[in-house]
Amino acid sequence: IAGFSFQDNICVGDCITFTDTTVGEPIEWIWDFGPQINPITSNDQNPENVCFNTAGVYSIQLTVKNGNDVYSSTNNTITVHESPTVTAQFDTIIDLGGYADLVAISPNDVIYNWEPSLNVDCDTCSGTQVQAQETTAYVVTATSSNECFATDTILVRVNFIEGLGVPTAFSPNGDGTNDEFFVKGFGIQTMVFSVYNRYGEKVFETTDQSIGWDGTFRNKE
Repeated sequence: IAGFSFQDNICVGDCITFTDTTVGEPIEWIWDFGPQINPITSNDQNPENVCFNTAGVYSIQLTVKNGNDVYSSTNNTITVHESPTVTAQFDTIIDLGGYADLVAISPNDVIYNWEPSLNVDCDTCSGTQVQAQETTAYVVTATSSNECFATDTILVRVNFIEGLGVPTAFSPNGDGTNDEFFVKGFGIQTMVFSVYNRYGEKVFETTDQSIGWDGTFRNKE
């Protein structure tokens, strides 16, 4: 009794494997995929890399033969979905610390996803911004409701400009603005930031740029 299984969610451009599930002891397999599929036919038991380049519904036939020259055939239909299209705009150059626009355009109803997502304002939006720290290729994937997808890439080149500084004042009054004393700058890999009082006594030190001094020493302002 002829039978076979296959991946049931196919998009244009996909290549899949058909798996023989025939009951009995066949010695010959005759596959007929149709003129629009590559390959058109096969005599393998489990044909691989059968490719679908056009959307539509196709009838796949498997005929098997046993050692007594008894034949059995079966047909299954397979639906190939149209893949979406997406265009990413545009390659750009920014200075370190600046922002680049990431824009994706698709005529289809799709879900967007940007990778890598680090420092991307909205990694699921068609249009967003990124504060790139180094030259990076950002890939957008547009996925349709039938799980077919397309990708495109934007290259953001970053001009590295060494920059380092600290503010001349801060206001640790708990209002949420300038409450801590931070090292400012981009591209810093390692640092030691120390604060001393007028007597030469160290009141604060950190090696982490994200940690600032809150204006206290030994739990006193």
